[in-house]
Amino acid sequence: MSSVCSMAVLYWVVVLCTVVQGSSVYKVPRRSPPELPPAPPPRSPLQPPWVADALSEAIGRFIPQGGSADCRRHAQLYRESLDNLTLWAVQMHDSSATSAVGLLPGNSYQLGHYDSCTSLSVPSLQLSGRYCLADIQFWPGPDIYPGFQSPHPASKFVPPDNRLSVWERLRMNSDLSHRRREVLHWAVCVPASCDAEVVATSLNLALHNSVPGLGFNVSLSPHRCHAKTDERPPSLGFYIVWMIIAVAILIAFVATGMDFFIYQPGRNHNRSVRRWLRPFSMYKNMSKLVTPNANSEFAEFHVYKLIAILFVISGHRQMYAIGQTPLYNVDWVEEFRALGSVGYVPHASSVAEIERESRKHAMGS
Repeated sequence: MSSVCSMAVLYWVVVLCTVVQGSSVYKVPRRSPPELPPAPPPRSPLQPPWVADALSEAIGRFIPQGGSADCRRHAQLYRESLDNLTLWAVQMHDSSATSAVGLLPGNSYQLGHYDSCTSLSVPSLQLSGRYCLADIQFWPGPDIYPGFQSPHPASKFVPPDNRLSVWERLRMNSDLSHRRREVLHWAVCVPASCDAEVVATSLNLALHNSVPGLGFNVSLSPHRCHAKTDERPPSLGFYIVWMIIAVAILIAFVATGMDFFIYQPGRNHNRSVRRWLRPFSMYKNMSKLVTPNANSEFAEFHVYKLIAILFVISGHRQMYAIGQTPLYNVDWVEEFRALGSVGYVPHASSVAEIERESRKHAMGS
């Protein structure tokens, strides 16, 4: 009996030691409290608001000022009707760009809604809509970010450190493949009685008077303002051009039909007429394109001609993206164009020269 008790005591001693030892092994260490992120620096009293917010605040409810008597009357009607949420006034306001998004990735076109603006018509008020796409160049004052208007000296664009000022990201760059970020194309819908000069002057006044610390320059060509009341009947030259195109299409179809049904071996036909018509035959030209050349000399180079044609087509498509084209994700286009696999873009020197001259003109103005 005593041996059994001693064995039981020994068993429980071993179990107790094991539990104590295990608790020391699996003991959860005490952790220090997590460190809080550093507080953001206080905003400088000289720092202006973000340019997208400033533009939305200044011209979010843009109404032209001045101009002709009809323009002033329609502008006053627009202001009063917009406050009363009248349908035509809200449609005009809704057709304008009221806020800017994606400025850093290069979304410089804030297009509003063209069709909604130009289709607006209120016959009882003799009022209709005019769509204008203005160019707005902005820059911070020298006290806020000196040197913003001088291009970055690096010939190859490198994204700046995220800890730097946002103005460094928007600064003009010497890299010709990098699209400018400090120029916006902003759409406004106004009464058609107000012309482009009135719209540009009113935009300049609205921006300069309400956004301290930021400089703006608004330019608006009459060709970038459109209203249905501006449409004119087609001129004589319009009909002449369409007549030439129609005659060319008719000749092509007549030549194709005669070549397919008449100008065949074993049939009698007028060879002099065939001589003039057959070069316009789609049937004959397609046959030449798909028929292999009997001369096998230099045949292995035909594939290179095909590759060159594909390069030309793709290169012209890339040139379209290089120019002033509305794009949503410009960052991706610029990164893709920087790859070596698309470095074959033809005529790149011409595009670079055009872009360089346009930038010199912009800097000079």
